[in-house]
Formats: sequence, C-alpha cells, structure tokens
Amino acid sequence: EIADTLHVDFETSEIVNTFRIKPKNPTSTAHTSHPPLLNVELKNFRDKEKFISQESRNKIEALDPGDRFHAIKLFPDKTVLQRKEFNERREEAKKKTRNWKQLEIRPTFL
Repeated sequence: EIADTLHVDFETSEIVNTFRIKPKNPTSTAHTSHPPLLNVELKNFRDKEKFISQESRNKIEALDPGDRFHAIKLFPDKTVLQRKEFNERREEAKKKTRNWKQLEIRPTFL
C-alpha cells in the first residue's frame, strides 16, 4: 500500500514485511504525539535506495494531512556489517553482565 501511495516502481516489486514498532515507553510524551515507527523490509538493495530517496521524501511531504502515511520519516537501516558489529558488542555486554551477577559485583559508572 505504501509503495502504491508513493508511486515507487520496485525492481522485484516485493515488500517482504511491513510492521509498526511499538515504543518501549509508550507513556513518554515524545511518543504520544507520534504514531509508532513503520518498518518496511525490502528484498532488493536498489528498491531500498528508491524507497528512501529524496523523491520519495518529497512525495510524503506532498501527501494530504489525513493520509495514512503523512509525516512518516524515511531512513536507512543498518548495513550488514554494522548489524554484525552491533550484535558482537551486545553479546560482549551480556557476557560482562553475567560475570558481574555471578561475582555479585555491581558495575560502577564514573
């Protein structure tokens, strides 16, 4: 539906998945005025580039205020390398936390 609204011609013409991301703290005032984030997963890298292009951003700005996709923000996801590095750092942090819990030591932050 979003591809039709923005008139984006995808090469594979396939959106893998579309879903809303709920905020971790829904009572926060920053989240109450904005709808949940929309995550759109595409198969093809070129389709992703078309989807987040300036042309698509301009089309979103031109949508009527009552339109379902009015005022959404487009930004790229992490690259495969960035995601791998992030996951490695997260696993390292989890290991350190487990070690602290086993030693009954609480981390101190300066």
